[in-house]
Amino acid sequence: MSATTPTDVADGEPILIARNLVKRYRVRTTRGNKELTAVNDVSMSITRGSTYGIVGESGCGKSTTAKLLLHLEKPTSGSVEFEGVEISSLTPKAMRRMRQDIQVVFQDPFASLNPRMTIGALITEPLRVHRRGGPDMAAEADRLLELVGLPTSMRDRYPRQLSGGQRQRVAIARAIALRPKLIICDEPVSALDVSVQAQIINLLTRLQGELGLTYVFISHDLSLVRHLTDRVAVMYLGDVVEEGPTADVFADPRHPYTQVLLSAAPIPVPHSQRPDRIRPEGEIPSPLSRPTGCPFHPRCPIAQDICRDVVPELREARDGHVAACHFADTADVRAQAVARG
Repeated sequence: MSATTPTDVADGEPILIARNLVKRYRVRTTRGNKELTAVNDVSMSITRGSTYGIVGESGCGKSTTAKLLLHLEKPTSGSVEFEGVEISSLTPKAMRRMRQDIQVVFQDPFASLNPRMTIGALITEPLRVHRRGGPDMAAEADRLLELVGLPTSMRDRYPRQLSGGQRQRVAIARAIALRPKLIICDEPVSALDVSVQAQIINLLTRLQGELGLTYVFISHDLSLVRHLTDRVAVMYLGDVVEEGPTADVFADPRHPYTQVLLSAAPIPVPHSQRPDRIRPEGEIPSPLSRPTGCPFHPRCPIAQDICRDVVPELREARDGHVAACHFADTADVRAQAVARG
């Protein structure tokens, strides 16, 4: 267990707390069965009314973490509490009630919507399932459509008749139908055009203010994460390697992997100065064969012997900002990386 976890340092009233989540799978390979660690000792505390970001490259464990938070998959070990109650301890009836409070918006709106159902039926289905709908479902569908900025004339259409952005608005309307407290957004705009992305982000921001929602926002787009989130966790090979207030993590990253991500991110403002590019060594290791010590050490430009042998603990770099690096408190870590890169 880490000496300092994100759970310990988050401010405000938590709505959801994950403690030491681990998820392992048995995988059959040509050399027999192996164990794949998708999520490794992940802890996080999500403050009510905030937006919590999870960022990292593809395959780092972001979506698996989301499934564990949603209890769509059971962790190998660790726990998730929602409003102070351990989710795994809930009875089926209590779990059904909890499902109304936690909803999800997936990456691909077309795959998450039944193509044989009308838009009106899709967005009111949660109300029917949980017996929350009134006698006039059509009126409820119209209200939800207006809430997400769609004309009520779309109620009788089918998903194939809508654009990608419109389908994602339908998915959001479906997610808010039960008035949830927490929505997990798993790459909700990555399949959309840039101009449409901005519209969906503005919609999510408006709904958060109007409905008092809490978001977990999962993305590999650093600019979106920087713009939207209050706190951010950076994941690499199943581990949280850095976590803290978004402004602090972006302004003063303390883990070399975070610095690699930020140095590679596009600069949105013309003529603005890019930080020195930090290039990692080699390719991402297979999660079937995790490196010893720090998981990032085979690619890290400042790795030393201790990194190969000793797993770094999440340590506080500053108030509320933690990083799993043996040299997180070294002020010139970026300069070292650039000098050796």
